[in-house]
Amino acid sequence: MRYLLPGLALVSLIPAMAGAHSARAVGRLVYVNEVPTFRFSEQVGDIDGSDRAQQVARNLTLYDEKDVKVVRHGRAAAITVGDHSILTISAAEARGYGVSALSLVNTWARTLRGALALPSLRLSATSLRLAPAAEKTFSVVGSQVDVAQATSSNPAILSVSKENGVISIRSLKPGLAKVTVRSTKAEVSVRVRVLPYAVEFPQKVTASVTGAPATSETVRGAIRSALLTELQKQPGARLAYRTGAVTSVPTGEGRTFSISVRATAPGAVQSEGVVNVTVQNSALTNTPDGELWFCNKPESVLGPGDLFSASLKPDRPVRMLYHHFNASGSDLFLRVTAVNNTDKPAELWLIPGDSEPTKNPALAGLRAADQFARNWVCNSGEIVRIPPRTTLPIALRKLYVGQTMSGLCSLRLLSGGPDTLRIMASATAPFSMDDSWRAALQSSTPWREVGSQPIQGKFLDELRPSEHIYGRPFLDKEFLYTVGQANSIVRLGSEEIVRHGTGEKLGGNYGVMYNLRTSIENPTKVAAEVELRFRASGGYSGGLFLIDGNVIRTPLLNPDQEVCVTTFRVEPGLRRFLMIQTLPLSGCSYPATITLRLRDPITTPSVLASIKK
Repeated sequence: MRYLLPGLALVSLIPAMAGAHSARAVGRLVYVNEVPTFRFSEQVGDIDGSDRAQQVARNLTLYDEKDVKVVRHGRAAAITVGDHSILTISAAEARGYGVSALSLVNTWARTLRGALALPSLRLSATSLRLAPAAEKTFSVVGSQVDVAQATSSNPAILSVSKENGVISIRSLKPGLAKVTVRSTKAEVSVRVRVLPYAVEFPQKVTASVTGAPATSETVRGAIRSALLTELQKQPGARLAYRTGAVTSVPTGEGRTFSISVRATAPGAVQSEGVVNVTVQNSALTNTPDGELWFCNKPESVLGPGDLFSASLKPDRPVRMLYHHFNASGSDLFLRVTAVNNTDKPAELWLIPGDSEPTKNPALAGLRAADQFARNWVCNSGEIVRIPPRTTLPIALRKLYVGQTMSGLCSLRLLSGGPDTLRIMASATAPFSMDDSWRAALQSSTPWREVGSQPIQGKFLDELRPSEHIYGRPFLDKEFLYTVGQANSIVRLGSEEIVRHGTGEKLGGNYGVMYNLRTSIENPTKVAAEVELRFRASGGYSGGLFLIDGNVIRTPLLNPDQEVCVTTFRVEPGLRRFLMIQTLPLSGCSYPATITLRLRDPITTPSVLASIKK
């Protein structure tokens, strides 16, 4: 006889009559208190396996006892609950399972005892962690599963449904919720924490740069800055990405770069996706630096303390030089910081030039100026937003004893924000920091690693401004040479600019840009090769030259050593005009000498590539 309910296709739901336990059949499988207990073969003699499952489920629901025994009848075996037989397995039937009847019945009896011993309700989990928009199931077992209801403590975070002994949940948004399964006799629950993704993808961020054009170096740096500081992400998130091919961006134009990013964060789900970074080259007026801020007094730092302070005014760009030697006897952190202690967001335009610390002061100065010049020559800079009451690290380095930190940068507070932005330099004892700050210590552009930070403690607006602020940091000179006449010579660092208020001169003219308007005339009847030479006439030194937009860097030279920087070919009867720019470098000895002269054919060729015209 088949016990099939119309429309349920071999599924029998038989409630517990006495309430002590429940049993139901699904196909050939019998669940007791929602524990899968018996699984029958497809055909048992003349009886279909699913019919056999329904018979056993019905038998189990008729009795309240939990005392399970195995009774042997020759080669057959039976299971009884109390004094009532639940099922009998013959030897012939057991052969279909590949075991003896007694072995099969003992296996089923053990499972049945465990199912009948369950409490009213028991969950397979006590706590769960899910990603957003995730689905998960877990089981509930016990004698009252069939009458129990499942609910979510916060349906906005988690939805829940129950079907027999399966609880299905779906996360909707990050947060903490509790799933409760409740019957007339029991209540059990599981805590579910829906974790956020480390980063939600896709996202769009923007970065602002300047330049004619903005160089690929500046664009790549702006992309990194936007990813690390503008991307919406969980606290402590770490990003892995590759920028791929990055191009320069012409003035007034924008480029969008699609960056594949993988993100991890504490207490968040790892995520991967695309961030579209739009780099916009703002058509910012190219205004020459109006002042030189000379952060070099003292050059030798003996311990923690303030080194420099000045206020940046809107649209009054400055060139800042900083150069310090750790003479304290212990490690130091040296930093240059922009402080926005106002209620308005500030936009700071900057062209960086910052050298990693080294025990060679001249090398530090040369490296910093080299980085600065390659972007300064085409006005390629980055515009960084500084929120109210925050600080931005412009430079940050750890100096071991005997090391020198050197930098040269252009800074400009854009109009439309606060009336002033404080720029400070200081030395501090080393302090503990996270991975992003450790990365900032290794970077010439630390703001790209950590972005703006809240002002810590009491900021002293009344801090005394530095006295070492000098007037316009340019010197314009004519540099004329005629083939066949005497060599033309310029001495770098000998005509010092003057400090504001005191008239004191800047010895060595460090950081001052020399604009040498150069004219080379060849009145002869043959082409001439004219060479530009650099001589370390003041001591150990090096040179950096910008010649018609090209940057050339000399090696460091011993005192009175001389090197050919480059050569110029001038055709007979013609005059050649060009602009040569150079500046005294921090850590080097000045005055130094540059010379234009007819090239001596027996001299050593230039150590640098000639500029071909």
